[in-house]
Amino acid sequence: MAGSRRRQRDSALVAVYDYKVGYLVFRFSLKGLFSDESTSSLPQEVLPFPPSPVACFRRHPHCAELMALVASPKGNKIVVATDSRRTIVYDTTKSEYSSGPDQRGAKPRPILVAGQGRRRRDMFLMTTYPDFSESGPQFEALRLQGGDRLRSLPVPPPPIGYDRRHLWGLGCQVSSYFAMGQRVWLSMKGEGTYSFDMARREWRHEGSWVLPLEDRAVYVPELGLLLGFKRMLFFCAYDITASPPVIRQQWRWSELAPSKHQKLADGLDFICPGLAYLGGGRFCVSWSTNKSRDDKIGRRLFALTAVEVTRSGGGKLQLCKRRSRCYLMSPDQTRGYVL
Repeated sequence: MAGSRRRQRDSALVAVYDYKVGYLVFRFSLKGLFSDESTSSLPQEVLPFPPSPVACFRRHPHCAELMALVASPKGNKIVVATDSRRTIVYDTTKSEYSSGPDQRGAKPRPILVAGQGRRRRDMFLMTTYPDFSESGPQFEALRLQGGDRLRSLPVPPPPIGYDRRHLWGLGCQVSSYFAMGQRVWLSMKGEGTYSFDMARREWRHEGSWVLPLEDRAVYVPELGLLLGFKRMLFFCAYDITASPPVIRQQWRWSELAPSKHQKLADGLDFICPGLAYLGGGRFCVSWSTNKSRDDKIGRRLFALTAVEVTRSGGGKLQLCKRRSRCYLMSPDQTRGYVL
């Protein structure tokens, strides 16, 4: 545990969508966020965003452009893949942008997943809506090499029956995904769950079941569990060594969201949770809100919540919510998520 404590991050990178500009990345300090929430009885004020973004990834000037972003564990590299087949690498220490290779095929609503451990420089790129009746590649791998060079590697299609490919079309959707060591797992509605070994470059069919989690989940080696959000109502821990996975614990999302007493949630709904693992059982949960019902504000809020998940002496999982901080978005910003 001591080693895990030393590896904990003291800041978090947050991607924010600005519909006039594109995607902005800000660095938020996490200092004091894990102190006991009861140490301050005063209402939490709404804070301004950091004065300037770490990086800016501008959208196409004539159309909306969706992007998938991942950050290195130390936050010194940001890799971006767009639905217009672009790839970009940004070095936060040098403040330098580098254009990567064009994607091998179009990726509507792209998803980008970074490997864990020794494979952390390897990434898996896919579309949310794979169409296996198309001949173009639906998946590909990216590898970050020296000099911030990004290399594209082909990925074969998963072992899906020929007849089913023509029945799917856009009815197939990647509903949940995560990285565990050198494998990237993805669940697809209507088909089941597959994993791809980024070292051996091989697919494996994990089962006909679909993970009951939404979007990105996080595998925590120290706990041996997969954590994520289910129906955006529950924060859940799953044992994925079982097939299908077995739920070990779940908590209502309200146990993680900013508290009402902070005077931050009046007329607001905290939605679109994002999750980042910091090490040592510590997580940073991000939230975006709808617009305030108070017309005097008319702007969205972004929040970060510190959460710890540990095991008791009897092995039971325990969740401890620490502090939350809320920030006021600009009128052009609509949502944000922690990388």
